[in-house]
Amino acid sequence: MTTRPFRFIIVLLAGFSCADEPEVPPPLPSPSPIQQQTPNPEPTPGPEPSPGTGEEATGPNFWIKPVDIPTYNNYGFLLAEIDQQELVTTLPLIEDHGFVWSKLKKPAVGDGVSTEAHLGPKSNGHLFSAYMYELEGNTFYNVRAFIKSSGKIYYSTEASFQTRPGSWRKLSDFPGTTTVNGASFVLNGVAYVLVGNEVWTYSPSLDAWDRKNDFPMQTDGPTGFAIGGVGYIYCGNVWRYNDTNDQWTAMLPLTQPSALHKGCKGVFSFVWQGKAYIGGGAGNLNEKILVYDPVPNTQDNLDFTHSSPNVNFASATGSDGKVYVVGGYNFTGSVSSQVLYYDLVNKLSGKKRSFNADDTERAEMVGFVVNGEMYLGMGFGTYGQLLGGRDDFYRYDASQDYWVPQTSLIYIDNKRILHPLRRAGGIGFAIGSKGYIGLGESREYNSKTTDFDTSPMYDFWEFTPN
Repeated sequence: MTTRPFRFIIVLLAGFSCADEPEVPPPLPSPSPIQQQTPNPEPTPGPEPSPGTGEEATGPNFWIKPVDIPTYNNYGFLLAEIDQQELVTTLPLIEDHGFVWSKLKKPAVGDGVSTEAHLGPKSNGHLFSAYMYELEGNTFYNVRAFIKSSGKIYYSTEASFQTRPGSWRKLSDFPGTTTVNGASFVLNGVAYVLVGNEVWTYSPSLDAWDRKNDFPMQTDGPTGFAIGGVGYIYCGNVWRYNDTNDQWTAMLPLTQPSALHKGCKGVFSFVWQGKAYIGGGAGNLNEKILVYDPVPNTQDNLDFTHSSPNVNFASATGSDGKVYVVGGYNFTGSVSSQVLYYDLVNKLSGKKRSFNADDTERAEMVGFVVNGEMYLGMGFGTYGQLLGGRDDFYRYDASQDYWVPQTSLIYIDNKRILHPLRRAGGIGFAIGSKGYIGLGESREYNSKTTDFDTSPMYDFWEFTPN
């Protein structure tokens, strides 16, 4: 069999099914919403092979080009192309075709360590495709396409790529009725989640949800925190939770001269040295960050420069007394890319580079801190001219003031079509060495109605950093 080489490229293509072999090349994906300042290291590509230099001298020749690394959880999309001028002579001889990938060099069919995708005989079309699956985060892989002809297997040249860090695992769906703009805290390895007025616990060891007594009032964007083994919710007042009798108690009324400490629409909080720092919100805590000390049950104001984050539905994350307040909606209602920095140890504050250093406006994000590392992303915001729910996720490198892209979430339906899980208004928390996110809603712009279509999201996920 004499052929000219057929081309092989790796692409990641959301929303494309490989159940049928396409006759027309599918559109290549738009540029990734993650603009990396420091690209992941990639192996130095070797030269493309010359015709007639395959592993078998009489077999077809391939070359391979990585177009994009897999950015979604555990999956990547592979596409190979046969020179259309050779279809008449090539197709009748194909007994099997597909892809094979491994962490080792030169993955091969039947080697016992590689993962194989067999597509069987090929009767039409110059393209063939398959999903890579069972990929681990932050890992180098090698992949080759193959064709079996006349009992022999021929391989393309090898492509190498590195997956983005982090791995996601699907957990039990949230069974509640309300999903948007909730709050959470963690006690003894169990998460307590408030959405609306419903309170639920989630146990990672059981992967199970349990309903608790309702919160005393309806909420929209409250904030939760735990201090000294006790859980609290802020919603105009500080509410203390008793996990023994499943009851809530209002602490002292938080009256302020400015009367701005009221309500709880889109507030944030963080904890340091036994005190809660509460700020932001839609007309609530915009003058000063409130400092709540539960032991004497008293309040004070954080009197720093930049201590008036006039935003709502921002995200606060940090560790060791260094906290970052990211994004949110500003007083005009537009989405912000601002990152405020608070050093509570040295009593300093200031501004950092914009979120993702790309003026990526964002609000209603999810995040957590694992092993002192800050993770944040998704939410509602912009990428370029697009506005809607987002699916990108990051680890913050404070030493470089750089948001390091992590793997993103996808859902694969029963037709094997990939759907990015873009969400706004979800929740996030950490238990041990794992992060957890979920809930919220999808929010996509509808050009016909000039409004956003929304749909509640009940899915729940575990994130393992690596």
